[in-house]
Amino acid sequence: MESFINKIIEIDKLADERLKQSAQKKKELLADAEKECVELAKKLMADADKRIEEVEEFNRADCDLKISELEKHYEEENMSIDEVFSDVHLLMIEDIYNQTVGDQVD
Repeated sequence: MESFINKIIEIDKLADERLKQSAQKKKELLADAEKECVELAKKLMADADKRIEEVEEFNRADCDLKISELEKHYEEENMSIDEVFSDVHLLMIEDIYNQTVGDQVD
């Protein structure tokens, strides 16, 4: 009978040891999973930051091109307006001169 009780005690100790090992293994697995989650989150953030940088660079290049085109168009329009103003300005001066001096010559 004593041998039977000792066997039960031994089985109980083994069961306790296995439970402790299982609890420790569970704790280690959870720690590893948490570590993997943190690393994955860092990687995802780094990938997202890289993609954002790529999109910003693309948009910056596109904006610079459009700005350059608009500046060129502005300069062309400005030159055209200056030419028209210069032509009209000379005609207006001529007209004013003819109206004021041209009539008095007679």
